[in-house]
Amino acid sequence: MTIERRSKGRTLSAEEEALWRGVAASVEPLATHQRRRAKQAASAVAEANGTATAPNKPPRAVKAVTSPDVPTPAAKPKKPRTPPIADFEARAVRRLAAGKLPIDARIDLHGMRQDEARAALQRFLAVSQLRGDRHVKVITGKGRKANDSEPFEMFDDRRGVLRETVPVWLSGPDMRDLVVSFTAAARSHGGDGALYVRLRRRK
Repeated sequence: MTIERRSKGRTLSAEEEALWRGVAASVEPLATHQRRRAKQAASAVAEANGTATAPNKPPRAVKAVTSPDVPTPAAKPKKPRTPPIADFEARAVRRLAAGKLPIDARIDLHGMRQDEARAALQRFLAVSQLRGDRHVKVITGKGRKANDSEPFEMFDDRRGVLRETVPVWLSGPDMRDLVVSFTAAARSHGGDGALYVRLRRRK
């Protein structure tokens, strides 16, 4: 395609047009030329002062490192703690002795061996709790002191063993869910040979 340029009223030839295009391509606009010269001068000054900086590089991408999911160990459920044996109220003892507070049930362990007495006691307390009883009486027997002149007896209560061991059983962990408190019975109900036991309410 021929581009027409007016130069003193005549059209440029093909050779002249090609020459013109080459010259036009090599000519740099003045504004661009000034910016490039200013940049070169500033760079030269920076190098002379030792303050030249490297061209800005794009920040290096850092790959995020994620730790593998480690399952958190489940906390062991805490076993509910049973309250310790409480003190038996003195007022309740007086009311039981006077008959103003009923004794809901009673068991006589007198004459039993320790193993059968323990099993019978625990069964008695559990059944009484199921019935909703609040105060029961446990008869242990006072026992007698042994001496050399007395023949050996098969029953543990003769030597006062049950009177000593029954309070230990009542305080033990296997009966703690049944028993709130206990104390020696009034004289009219057996004195040291019997115990008042207050039962825990069912959960």
